[in-house]
Amino acid sequence: MTVDPLQGNQEAFDSCKHVYYNTCTTSPLIDKYFTARPYHHDFDMYCSFKLNPNASKTIFITGNSFVYFQIRGILDAIKQAKTEFSEAFVIAHPGCSLIAGDLNPVVTDCAIMNGSHDKILDIVKPDIIIHSSRISQFVELGNQTLVHDRFYHEFEKSILHLANYTDRLILIEPHPHPAGSTNYTNPLAIAHAIQNNQSLTHFRIPIKDFHRIHDSSWDRVKEVAKICSNCVLIPTRHMYCENDYCPLIDPKTKIARFCDEAHITPKQSVNYVSDLIKAIDYEDEENNKLIS
Repeated sequence: MTVDPLQGNQEAFDSCKHVYYNTCTTSPLIDKYFTARPYHHDFDMYCSFKLNPNASKTIFITGNSFVYFQIRGILDAIKQAKTEFSEAFVIAHPGCSLIAGDLNPVVTDCAIMNGSHDKILDIVKPDIIIHSSRISQFVELGNQTLVHDRFYHEFEKSILHLANYTDRLILIEPHPHPAGSTNYTNPLAIAHAIQNNQSLTHFRIPIKDFHRIHDSSWDRVKEVAKICSNCVLIPTRHMYCENDYCPLIDPKTKIARFCDEAHITPKQSVNYVSDLIKAIDYEDEENNKLIS
């Protein structure tokens, strides 16, 4: 069914205000064993989803504010997977990335996240961990030379450490980051442009800017995954980028993909479901590394 782009962008804007964690309840285990928390933020979450009480497996979701906006797709994948879980634990805080280790800045209190998950992970013993976070801010932009530098070593140390606590560590590739590349604000900016017959061509990130911002960090994560036997990477750039640009709107529907200058819409996160299900259910070790 074709959706009017004005209505579609209004709905996208409204969906960004919905709290998809309304069934994510306080977890006594998280409250007891995860106490090193940075400053409070509206997008931080320390809770759990109760799933199948008859299941024996658990799953752990961690990351930064990306998790808050992607939870619809992540949770849909968990519920639709053949593998059943009794509980999905969620620990996420804006600006902080568990896989960045000491690269997390002290000034934002994110540094206290380093090692802070160890106790809760040791208690929960999750069968699967899903991680999603922006990481480009931790590596010097344009540092494309893939060497085993301090950036690589922090990713290596942190990813391998996290992987020790689970049978499978699923790492979602960060999506493009509009901030600084465009004047995009939210889906209503698209609706306004359409209503005023304005061009939408500036709502896109040049591919060279995407690579300059994105590759320095993600390429190092991919390099670490080569030595991580239970890591699975979920590529996402093909969902956003074409040959020359990464459009911030769906070219067919003219509906925004982003809630703001940093986060995708809940509807956009549904595009992750298929690959996440494959990563959750697939048992062949050769599947580890990459879902395609």
